[in-house]
Amino acid sequence: MTPFNVFVDVINLDDASVKNTLSSISSMYHSFTSKHQRKISFIYDIQSERVKMLNDTAKNLEIDHAVSVSNFDAMYAQGKSISIFVDFGDTVATTKIISMLEIGVPFLGQSNSERKEILDNTCSILANTKSNFDLFPSIISFMRMLYYDPEVRKILKRGALIKSKNIKILAK
Repeated sequence: MTPFNVFVDVINLDDASVKNTLSSISSMYHSFTSKHQRKISFIYDIQSERVKMLNDTAKNLEIDHAVSVSNFDAMYAQGKSISIFVDFGDTVATTKIISMLEIGVPFLGQSNSERKEILDNTCSILANTKSNFDLFPSIISFMRMLYYDPEVRKILKRGALIKSKNIKILAK
């Protein structure tokens, strides 16, 4: 099984939501055997003044060894090692999503009208939920599915590259 590196953008989420993402990820992470846990990592994009809160929460949830912090530009530069780009809210800018598609990183997040204009099921998985109460379990369920099915990840990666080319053509 290949490494499963999840880039989680929480720049615009409040502290409570960031903690909820970690809690949700922790539940998923601890449901795997140690063999599978070694293959999973979560990279958070968060403001520097909130890194301590993120690290403390990850340590309390016993997932600190699987959680790291990086910024979007660094992730974009090494995008080939990212399996999926996740947004646990409705906050990631469209330009960030398009940038990740350009390097073949599929998107997982909440469906909204703006995202539906650029994303489809060839390059993303969009959860049709009305609240974070429903969103978090949906995203975790999709992440679990993507972890266990690398073929789906390959299909979405191919779709992301094609979608980014189509977006560039339409923009001209």
